[in-house]
Amino acid sequence: MTKPISGVVQHKPTVLEPVIKLSSAKIQNKFTEIIQNKRVRQAANNWSNWSSAGLNLLTFANANFRFFAPLQDGLEKLSGLVTKATYVIGSLAGTVDLWGKKNPLSFLGFASGIPLTLLSSSYNLFLAYGIPYGLGNFVIITDQREVVDKNGEPIPDKDGNVQLVNGDFSNRGWTEGLKITFAESIKIVKELIQNPQRIKKMSHALFSSSVFEMFGPIVGYLGLEKLGSFIRSSGTIATQTAFLLHNDSNKKSSVEEHGKVTLKSSIALGGILGILGSAVDFIKRIGFVSDRIDNLTNLSLAFDRGMGALVVSGIMDIEKQKQDNK
Repeated sequence: MTKPISGVVQHKPTVLEPVIKLSSAKIQNKFTEIIQNKRVRQAANNWSNWSSAGLNLLTFANANFRFFAPLQDGLEKLSGLVTKATYVIGSLAGTVDLWGKKNPLSFLGFASGIPLTLLSSSYNLFLAYGIPYGLGNFVIITDQREVVDKNGEPIPDKDGNVQLVNGDFSNRGWTEGLKITFAESIKIVKELIQNPQRIKKMSHALFSSSVFEMFGPIVGYLGLEKLGSFIRSSGTIATQTAFLLHNDSNKKSSVEEHGKVTLKSSIALGGILGILGSAVDFIKRIGFVSDRIDNLTNLSLAFDRGMGALVVSGIMDIEKQKQDNK
């Protein structure tokens, strides 16, 4: 026979419950502290990306030269899993970072990278990730965006150095971040119309190419895979070429130095690998080439993950220098 509700002994909190709640809060705070720690994120970026790049390169080489033929199936499965894990780790790290910076478009980009990675095949992973790449670039675009006058000309400080808008909106808020990002994007479009030569500026080149990076996967999802891949790869090649213009924005190089190709930063070096990865991802869709060279997907992903390691490492180094200079 069941007891009436009034007869049920009510549960009373024990001494352990506050202790458990406190321990749980400490664990959660410790976890948040770890994933936001720049050293931890940089180590995770280097280990995951370079490991993935090396494994994909080994898989490609073994498929074509058959050093260890019996291991090929295992290598393909392992490289696929490790590469997806690397994309997810990078997306998660970017999501956490951009949440702290309150940069809405780039946050949305990195956050979307997690489901897109899990839902995509290895063959189309690079194509699908164009959307997170394109949106994620807006934090770099804003970081590299110069403070300009009404004619679109840079306004240098008293020492002749370039002043930058900065993509970290942590002190300005999400709404202000969105307003500034859209306002600067509109300015970039107007400046390009008025003077196409400004495409040599990193912010302008990166903005233009990022649009194509995002548009390519959309076209691919509509059933035009080759066309979508061409648009995505073209946009990425343009993006990585823009990285060659990177002069380390933290040093606020002079106006005269902007728009010149340099290989001084790891971001610029990553651009070279990005160009190679993009080119291979499109070429692999040409039957004449893919029939003669196996596992071009792995070669493309090897270049792409090397690019990811260098670019992210470069961005983190710049952030560290900014903190040291404060």
